[in-house]
Amino acid sequence: MVWRSERTKGDAVAMQKNVMAILFHYSSAKEEPQHQYCPEDSNTGYGSGHSKDINRLSVLAMRTVGKSRSALLKFCSIMDLPAPINYKPYTNHTEALKEVAEKTCGDTMLESDEELKKIKSDSSEWDGEGPCKCAVSVDGSWAHVGYSARNGFVSVISIDTGKVLDYVTLSNECKGCKKSEREGKTNTREFLAWFVEHDKVCTLNHEGSAKTMEAQGAVMLFRRSEEFNGLQYTTFVGDGDSIW
Repeated sequence: MVWRSERTKGDAVAMQKNVMAILFHYSSAKEEPQHQYCPEDSNTGYGSGHSKDINRLSVLAMRTVGKSRSALLKFCSIMDLPAPINYKPYTNHTEALKEVAEKTCGDTMLESDEELKKIKSDSSEWDGEGPCKCAVSVDGSWAHVGYSARNGFVSVISIDTGKVLDYVTLSNECKGCKKSEREGKTNTREFLAWFVEHDKVCTLNHEGSAKTMEAQGAVMLFRRSEEFNGLQYTTFVGDGDSIW
């Protein structure tokens, strides 16, 4: 590109730096060097309680494709963008997105349950008393392809509506427990006191390989169906690739 004047070129460079600063705003003190290009009136989110949309969207993008902050860091480096937010705020954004996703998922499944019950009621297949009997399909997936995956999920899908009625995430690994085991703390009183609280958020809920996750997840979903959403899964329709 040929610039008409040095001033025009300088203005373009300054504008580029302003845009870059706004796109990825560092979570650090205002006086630190990386903020020198942030415009005074850009509302870049200084101080506690502020969050730039681009920061949260960048975290959402990485979570959507199954990548972590290291992948985002590499992406910014290749694209010649400023480094993304630090590890702690990245984790905070992840937790915030998790809460919203879980609430949205719960609300959506509740609507799917009510839609299915209305269909059964309108067709006189359910009189409104007791659990609503229905046919479902079960399908699962893993965090990555292959039976070596540590995490996966299983979902129950209505045959009548094609919508998800319930799901469960499964994992045969917990990083917190694994760290304590590696440090040799599992037989100490400190570990027992820690585990009482950790047990509420421990991700280890599956024993066995990833190959058996779909079958065990289906059993969990079938057993809790009446209590969870007032449905009784009476007919199972397989997709041909289930491991039973």
